[in-house]
Amino acid sequence: MSGRAVLDDSDAAASGSDAPRAIFVRFLKFGALAWGGPAAQIAMIKRECVEQEGWVDEETFTKTLAVYQVLPGPEAHELCVYFGRIRGGKRGALLAGLGFMLPGFLLMLILSVLYVEANLGVCPMKCVRSG
Repeated sequence: MSGRAVLDDSDAAASGSDAPRAIFVRFLKFGALAWGGPAAQIAMIKRECVEQEGWVDEETFTKTLAVYQVLPGPEAHELCVYFGRIRGGKRGALLAGLGFMLPGFLLMLILSVLYVEANLGVCPMKCVRSG
């Protein structure tokens, strides 16, 4: 497998590009709706970006996913950055990655604030110190 074939997005990029806002919103939707772990996220990304939009063909998607599965890090996020780069260059890659991560980040931030405000973290620390 040639690394150039997997990482060369010139053919797909030649087919068009999207506005930065459209890229961000599309991948924000993936981050908000793709619950069920990486298998569900990758299936959703594949369905929309490969089967419906035709940004890359099935073979390119499969080879790209295989590369991302070998690399450290979450492959669903890496796929979002890859497709964002195809559709909007470096800015598109950044916006796709941010859009995909934002829902999970906000959920964890809200839950963390609620945890601290409810003083759920205080009791275990008091028990350790006094015990």
